[in-house]
Amino acid sequence: MRKYYERTFQYLRRIKEAVRRFDREARVLLFGSFAKGTHRPDSDIDVLVVTKLADKLERRLEIRVRIAEDIGSCTPFEIHIVTPREYEEWYTKFIDRYVEI
Repeated sequence: MRKYYERTFQYLRRIKEAVRRFDREARVLLFGSFAKGTHRPDSDIDVLVVTKLADKLERRLEIRVRIAEDIGSCTPFEIHIVTPREYEEWYTKFIDRYVEI
């Protein structure tokens, strides 16, 4: 697990590359304690993928599988895959700081 914390942004770029194979316009955002700079050694790494393809469950699963193939399946990354509407209606209400990858 240590490698994920030491090379967080390298893995975030790999996540973005995996997502962009499905949707060139998708956004990948780091949020939570890592974005705020308040993370601890046992923190998860919150990642939000915003894509119009998330309106279909099977597409969300395909994206999740591709990410796992690229970075591994047992990681500290907590991946949220949502539509632009879900992002606007829900996530913007509680995400006060993020880093766009």
